[in-house]
Amino acid sequence: DLAATSVWGSQQVNLLEGAKYDGVFGIWYGKGPGVDRSGDAMKHGSYNGTSPWGGVLCLAGDDHGAKSSTIAHQSEHAFVHFAMPVLNPATVQDYLDFGLYGFALSRYSGCWVGFICVTDTVESSSSVYVDPHRVEIKMPEDFQVPEGGLNIQFGVMPLVAEQRQFQQRLLAAQAFVRANGLDKVTLNGKNKKLGIVTTGKRVLIHAIKKIKKGEEITVNYGKEYFDEFLKGICGCPKCYKKSRRK
Repeated sequence: DLAATSVWGSQQVNLLEGAKYDGVFGIWYGKGPGVDRSGDAMKHGSYNGTSPWGGVLCLAGDDHGAKSSTIAHQSEHAFVHFAMPVLNPATVQDYLDFGLYGFALSRYSGCWVGFICVTDTVESSSSVYVDPHRVEIKMPEDFQVPEGGLNIQFGVMPLVAEQRQFQQRLLAAQAFVRANGLDKVTLNGKNKKLGIVTTGKRVLIHAIKKIKKGEEITVNYGKEYFDEFLKGICGCPKCYKKSRRK
């Protein structure tokens, strides 16, 4: 609770006279039960907002299988209740990339940003790209920031704060996600029969049309998938022969 309150206070630096710094970025971490416990401070901080030179990421250590926790837990529902946009990295590389996107999103929209850390990913290892130019932040062109901005201010009344959160900040967050392509279509083949929607490491399968009993379901991955995700590493016989010729 004290840590979340401190992060909340760190976003007020730009509002105070005599501050030594333009802004402070804050990272809060807790496991699922800690997210529930600190909901008071986190929801107040969320509705108050962030500094345009600061930003807040709330990292939730979610242990779905209760491998190292007293209970199993999932934090997306709590973050939604706190009116926070949620980033859910699926790989170790995503932790670096989404971290940068997350702070930029927080500064732009004025939102505290929820950041899911599932056991399967945080307890793994991977080689990652650390090129400082790998992530190029784009500002939305299809959203008009309201007069007075979206960031933290003193003297905002409770109902006005709620209105700003749901009718302005979260819309700005959606515009940021669109501008930076954070929600991606990875398989976009022809003759689609199944729609798979996934966040992080979870998958939801939805049938786009009726599938007959015994009907074979084939997948055309589409050119986009091979160009973006399998470029140079496809092992099918056709691509293997091409790589050998090169």
